[in-house]
Amino acid sequence: MDFIITLLRKQEFPYLLTVIFALLSWNAVHLANRYIDKPVIEWDLSHSSFENQKLGMYHVKNLSKNIVFKGLIFSLHLEEGNFTSCQVKRLPPADNVSLDYPKEAIFKNNSRMTKIEIKATQFHPSWEFMFFVKTSNDNYPKLNILSKKPVNLVESSWETFIIRNEVTILWISFGFWIALIIIYLIIIKNDDTDPVCQTRLAENDMQPEDTNEK
Repeated sequence: MDFIITLLRKQEFPYLLTVIFALLSWNAVHLANRYIDKPVIEWDLSHSSFENQKLGMYHVKNLSKNIVFKGLIFSLHLEEGNFTSCQVKRLPPADNVSLDYPKEAIFKNNSRMTKIEIKATQFHPSWEFMFFVKTSNDNYPKLNILSKKPVNLVESSWETFIIRNEVTILWISFGFWIALIIIYLIIIKNDDTDPVCQTRLAENDMQPEDTNEK
């Protein structure tokens, strides 16, 4: 804590803080621009329990800024076991988009379904889908995608988190920068009016410099 207070008292602190904020902001924007101008779809797999059975939840999102994907096929393939159920959820604003996927009746008539394909007529920027699947052995494969045009399918990571929350991160960083500048000004003002601090500063100024005589 004393180190932080000492750092805040330094005259160079506002300039150092500004440089750090600028570098962090530049890195966040640069990282986001690497993805949002390209055909990128993020996917993530999580698990939950439903009716005493493990449920696989696939979440996909179009991270690109202005690319509309058409005729996409999201594919899941099991090497062992089979799928027993599949449901989809369209998150706003993609509520009315057409999705073609296996219905429950198909699973009842085909007990050895090892492959699921979910077809999307279109997938606009920032659109999100969720796929809920069950398997006979609680194993869930990686998501694949079929498309006539190149598509980068990336698994969720800290990089995609920054891309999804770029604006929020910049605002939080800016608010943190403002808060530290205010704290710095308060400490400097208190030092100017605190007689103890003034005495210490005066004593430091009066201390002679060490010289080595040869």
